[in-house]
Amino acid sequence: MSKGVKWVAAVWMTSLLGCAADIDDSAETSSSALSAPPASNGGMKQRALPRKPARAVQSRGLIPDQIIVKFKEGTRVRLRSGALRFDPGALVGNEQAILARNGLAAAKVASDVAAANALLGQAALDRHFDRPEPDLEREKALGEANTQQELADLNLYYTAHVDSRAQSALIDQLNALDSVELAYAPAIPQDAWADVPPATPVFTANQAYVNAAPVGM
Repeated sequence: MSKGVKWVAAVWMTSLLGCAADIDDSAETSSSALSAPPASNGGMKQRALPRKPARAVQSRGLIPDQIIVKFKEGTRVRLRSGALRFDPGALVGNEQAILARNGLAAAKVASDVAAANALLGQAALDRHFDRPEPDLEREKALGEANTQQELADLNLYYTAHVDSRAQSALIDQLNALDSVELAYAPAIPQDAWADVPPATPVFTANQAYVNAAPVGM
Protein backbone atom coordinates (compact mmCIF):
# COMPACT_ATOMS: atom_id res chain seq x y z
CA MET A 1 0.00 0.00 0.00
CA SER A 2 1.41 3.40 -0.95
CA LYS A 3 2.33 5.95 1.73
CA GLY A 4 -0.26 8.37 0.35
CA VAL A 5 -3.07 5.84 0.52
CA LYS A 6 -2.10 4.85 4.07
CA TRP A 7 -2.00 8.49 5.19
CA VAL A 8 -5.41 9.33 3.73
CA ALA A 9 -6.82 6.22 5.38
CA ALA A 10 -5.17 7.19 8.66
CA VAL A 11 -6.72 10.65 8.67
CA TRP A 12 -10.16 9.19 7.97
CA MET A 13 -9.90 6.43 10.57
CA THR A 14 -8.38 8.70 13.22
CA SER A 15 -11.10 11.31 12.90
CA LEU A 16 -13.93 8.79 13.00
CA LEU A 17 -12.81 5.91 15.14
CA GLY A 18 -9.17 6.30 16.09
CA CYS A 19 -8.49 2.69 15.26
CA ALA A 20 -8.19 0.43 12.26
CA ALA A 21 -9.99 -2.90 11.94
CA ASP A 22 -11.02 -5.23 9.20
CA ILE A 23 -14.55 -6.48 9.93
CA ASP A 24 -15.64 -9.67 8.20
CA ASP A 25 -19.33 -10.06 7.39
CA SER A 26 -19.59 -13.36 9.25
CA ALA A 27 -21.34 -13.70 12.59
CA GLU A 28 -18.08 -14.56 14.29
CA THR A 29 -16.56 -11.14 13.63
CA SER A 30 -19.66 -9.15 14.38
CA SER A 31 -18.38 -8.93 17.95
CA SER A 32 -15.77 -6.44 16.75
CA ALA A 33 -18.40 -3.70 16.81
CA LEU A 34 -17.30 -0.49 18.51
CA SER A 35 -18.29 0.54 21.99
CA ALA A 36 -18.30 4.24 22.79
CA PRO A 37 -17.39 5.10 26.40
CA PRO A 38 -18.60 8.31 28.02
CA ALA A 39 -16.71 11.58 27.88
CA SER A 40 -13.95 12.10 30.42
CA ASN A 41 -10.41 13.50 30.62
CA GLY A 42 -11.50 17.06 31.26
CA GLY A 43 -14.49 16.87 28.96
CA MET A 44 -12.60 15.22 26.10
CA LYS A 45 -14.55 12.38 24.51
CA GLN A 46 -12.87 8.99 24.84
CA ARG A 47 -11.99 6.92 21.79
CA ALA A 48 -14.32 4.13 20.78
CA LEU A 49 -12.57 0.80 21.29
CA PRO A 50 -12.94 -2.29 19.08
CA ARG A 51 -13.99 -5.58 20.61
CA LYS A 52 -11.50 -8.26 19.66
CA PRO A 53 -12.89 -11.09 17.52
CA ALA A 54 -13.17 -14.52 19.13
CA ARG A 55 -10.76 -15.80 16.49
CA ALA A 56 -9.15 -14.72 13.25
CA VAL A 57 -11.24 -15.26 10.14
CA GLN A 58 -9.45 -15.90 6.85
CA SER A 59 -10.70 -14.26 3.69
CA ARG A 60 -9.52 -13.97 0.11
CA GLY A 61 -9.84 -10.20 0.48
CA LEU A 62 -7.12 -10.03 3.16
CA ILE A 63 -3.34 -9.97 2.76
CA PRO A 64 -2.27 -13.47 3.88
CA ASP A 65 1.26 -12.72 5.09
CA GLN A 66 0.83 -9.49 7.04
CA ILE A 67 -0.57 -8.60 10.46
CA ILE A 68 -1.38 -5.10 11.70
CA VAL A 69 -0.85 -4.82 15.45
CA LYS A 70 -2.28 -1.83 17.34
CA PHE A 71 -1.22 -1.45 20.97
CA LYS A 72 -3.52 0.22 23.46
CA GLU A 73 -3.33 3.94 24.05
CA GLY A 74 -1.00 4.97 26.84
CA THR A 75 1.44 2.09 26.30
CA ARG A 76 3.77 4.20 24.15
CA VAL A 77 5.23 1.07 22.58
CA ARG A 78 7.95 1.99 20.09
CA LEU A 79 10.01 0.09 17.52
CA ARG A 80 13.69 0.24 18.34
CA SER A 81 16.44 -1.78 16.60
CA GLY A 82 13.88 -4.07 15.01
CA ALA A 83 12.06 -4.95 18.24
CA LEU A 84 9.12 -3.55 20.21
CA ARG A 85 10.06 -1.58 23.30
CA PHE A 86 8.12 -0.29 26.32
CA ASP A 87 9.74 2.26 28.63
CA PRO A 88 7.51 3.30 31.54
CA GLY A 89 9.84 6.22 32.19
CA ALA A 90 9.05 7.64 28.74
CA LEU A 91 5.30 8.01 29.37
CA VAL A 92 4.14 11.60 28.91
CA GLY A 93 1.02 13.68 29.46
CA ASN A 94 -1.99 11.61 30.46
CA GLU A 95 -0.59 8.28 29.21
CA GLN A 96 -0.23 6.94 32.76
CA ALA A 97 -3.88 7.80 33.45
CA ILE A 98 -4.98 6.12 30.21
CA LEU A 99 -3.06 2.99 31.19
CA ALA A 100 -4.88 2.96 34.52
CA ARG A 101 -8.22 3.46 32.74
CA ASN A 102 -7.42 0.46 30.57
CA GLY A 103 -6.57 -1.60 33.64
CA LEU A 104 -2.92 -1.91 32.68
CA ALA A 105 0.04 -1.70 35.02
CA ALA A 106 3.54 -1.02 33.72
CA ALA A 107 4.66 -4.54 34.59
CA LYS A 108 1.79 -6.03 32.59
CA VAL A 109 2.60 -3.92 29.53
CA ALA A 110 6.27 -4.92 29.76
CA SER A 111 5.26 -8.58 29.95
CA ASP A 112 2.91 -8.28 26.99
CA VAL A 113 5.49 -6.49 24.85
CA ALA A 114 8.02 -9.21 25.65
CA ALA A 115 5.43 -11.83 24.65
CA ALA A 116 4.69 -9.97 21.40
CA ASN A 117 8.39 -9.86 20.58
CA ALA A 118 8.62 -13.60 21.23
CA LEU A 119 5.64 -14.32 18.97
CA LEU A 120 6.98 -12.11 16.19
CA GLY A 121 10.62 -13.05 16.62
CA GLN A 122 10.90 -14.42 13.07
CA ALA A 123 8.83 -11.63 11.52
CA ALA A 124 10.06 -8.40 9.98
CA LEU A 125 8.46 -5.49 11.85
CA ASP A 126 7.77 -2.03 10.43
CA ARG A 127 6.00 1.05 11.71
CA HIS A 128 2.69 1.06 9.84
CA PHE A 129 2.74 4.86 9.53
CA ASP A 130 6.34 5.72 8.78
CA ARG A 131 6.28 9.51 9.04
CA PRO A 132 8.49 10.85 11.86
CA GLU A 133 7.18 10.00 15.32
CA PRO A 134 7.27 13.63 16.57
CA ASP A 135 5.17 14.74 13.58
CA LEU A 136 2.46 12.19 14.34
CA GLU A 137 2.50 13.09 18.05
CA ARG A 138 2.17 16.80 17.28
CA GLU A 139 -0.70 16.25 14.83
CA LYS A 140 -2.50 14.01 17.35
CA ALA A 141 -2.26 16.72 20.01
CA LEU A 142 -3.51 19.36 17.57
CA GLY A 143 -6.40 17.17 16.45
CA GLU A 144 -7.46 16.47 20.02
CA ALA A 145 -7.33 20.15 20.90
CA ASN A 146 -9.48 21.01 17.88
CA THR A 147 -12.05 18.21 18.27
CA GLN A 148 -12.06 17.68 22.05
CA GLN A 149 -11.98 13.93 21.53
CA GLU A 150 -9.20 11.40 21.98
CA LEU A 151 -7.51 10.30 18.78
CA ALA A 152 -5.39 7.25 18.10
CA ASP A 153 -1.63 7.41 18.49
CA LEU A 154 -0.57 6.36 14.98
CA ASN A 155 2.85 5.43 16.37
CA LEU A 156 1.18 2.43 18.06
CA TYR A 157 0.41 0.68 14.75
CA TYR A 158 2.90 -1.90 13.45
CA THR A 159 3.03 -4.18 10.42
CA ALA A 160 4.43 -7.68 10.88
CA HIS A 161 5.44 -9.68 7.80
CA VAL A 162 4.72 -13.29 8.70
CA ASP A 163 4.46 -16.78 7.23
CA SER A 164 0.96 -17.01 5.77
CA ARG A 165 0.55 -20.47 7.33
CA ALA A 166 0.97 -18.99 10.81
CA GLN A 167 -1.01 -15.78 10.31
CA SER A 168 -4.32 -16.83 11.92
CA ALA A 169 -2.67 -18.40 14.96
CA LEU A 170 -0.45 -15.36 15.49
CA ILE A 171 -3.40 -13.00 15.26
CA ASP A 172 -5.25 -14.96 17.92
CA GLN A 173 -2.18 -15.08 20.19
CA LEU A 174 -1.56 -11.35 19.83
CA ASN A 175 -5.21 -10.54 20.52
CA ALA A 176 -4.92 -12.58 23.72
CA LEU A 177 -2.48 -9.97 25.09
CA ASP A 178 -4.20 -7.29 27.19
CA SER A 179 -1.88 -4.54 25.94
CA VAL A 180 -2.80 -5.21 22.31
CA GLU A 181 -5.86 -3.22 21.26
CA LEU A 182 -6.33 -5.21 18.05
CA ALA A 183 -4.36 -7.48 15.74
CA TYR A 184 -5.80 -8.16 12.30
CA ALA A 185 -5.02 -9.01 8.69
CA PRO A 186 -5.09 -5.94 6.43
CA ALA A 187 -7.34 -5.78 3.40
CA ILE A 188 -5.88 -6.15 -0.08
CA PRO A 189 -5.89 -2.66 -1.67
CA GLN A 190 -8.23 -2.30 -4.61
CA ASP A 191 -8.06 0.11 -7.53
CA ALA A 192 -10.88 2.64 -7.51
CA TRP A 193 -10.63 3.68 -11.17
CA ALA A 194 -12.48 0.76 -12.75
CA ASP A 195 -15.92 1.58 -14.18
CA VAL A 196 -18.85 -0.83 -14.45
CA PRO A 197 -21.74 -0.86 -16.95
CA PRO A 198 -23.46 1.37 -17.75
CA ALA A 199 -20.52 3.66 -18.47
CA THR A 200 -20.30 6.78 -16.35
CA PRO A 201 -20.97 9.91 -18.47
CA VAL A 202 -18.07 12.31 -19.06
CA PHE A 203 -18.80 15.86 -17.93
CA THR A 204 -15.36 17.45 -18.37
CA ALA A 205 -16.70 19.74 -21.10
CA ASN A 206 -18.96 21.33 -18.47
CA GLN A 207 -16.08 22.15 -16.11
CA ALA A 208 -15.76 25.78 -17.22
CA TYR A 209 -14.44 26.77 -13.80
CA VAL A 210 -11.01 25.40 -14.81
CA ASN A 211 -10.76 28.03 -17.55
CA ALA A 212 -9.21 31.44 -17.13
CA ALA A 213 -11.24 34.27 -15.61
CA PRO A 214 -13.79 35.72 -16.09
CA VAL A 215 -15.38 32.48 -17.37
CA GLY A 216 -13.51 30.31 -14.90
CA MET A 217 -11.30 30.71 -11.88
